[in-house]
Amino acid sequence: MARRAIWGKKKPKPADPVSQLERLRKRYKTLEEKMKKLQTENECMRECNLREMEHRRVVMEELMDKINVLRREFGDTNARLTEDVEFATNKNIKLEREKKGRILEIMRKDQKILRLQASVSDEKIEKFIEKEHKKTDVLHKSMMEAHKEILRRQEEQDGEMKPWRKCGICFEEYEEELEHSPRVLECGHTVCYRCLWKMADPDGVLCPFDRITTICRKRNLRLLPKNFAVLQM
Repeated sequence: MARRAIWGKKKPKPADPVSQLERLRKRYKTLEEKMKKLQTENECMRECNLREMEHRRVVMEELMDKINVLRREFGDTNARLTEDVEFATNKNIKLEREKKGRILEIMRKDQKILRLQASVSDEKIEKFIEKEHKKTDVLHKSMMEAHKEILRRQEEQDGEMKPWRKCGICFEEYEEELEHSPRVLECGHTVCYRCLWKMADPDGVLCPFDRITTICRKRNLRLLPKNFAVLQM
């Protein structure tokens, strides 16, 4: 019975070469499509990376250009401020020396001071100079107030304010406060700070009288020199 069962079992049919070839072809086609898809994805990723790198390069160049511009502006502003500080310092030193020279000359002419000159200390000289400075300042202020009062009365008689005492654009009177303070352009014309602020653009301030541009950034307008002569007239 066992031998009969063994001999009665069917043997597997050999694989059909055509079917096997067809399966291999389909499998190859599937693998080929996957490979093409992967290649396409790789190409897309490579192009994206190239575009990203190019974008980063452009952004970096723009940033470097902006940094260089800011460096030049900082250097120019720093140089201008340094020159202004040096000029003001040298001017103050010169004025201080002249004042001390005049005071010492007066002291030499004073017989009483000459007799005590040997015992006069530097500290006493400085106190004397300071006292004379205060007297000079008080006298100067008194003279300026008197001068302003004379001008005011003259203007009341004439019925018109003197043209140099007001801005040539807004016709407002110059004052000590920042908004109405007289500022001098590089061309020499004087305009109030408020009008300068309105006229300022990124390149500077274009003078409305002679069309000459004063190179100055808007935030630095307060650094333009103040026309003290106009305020004192």
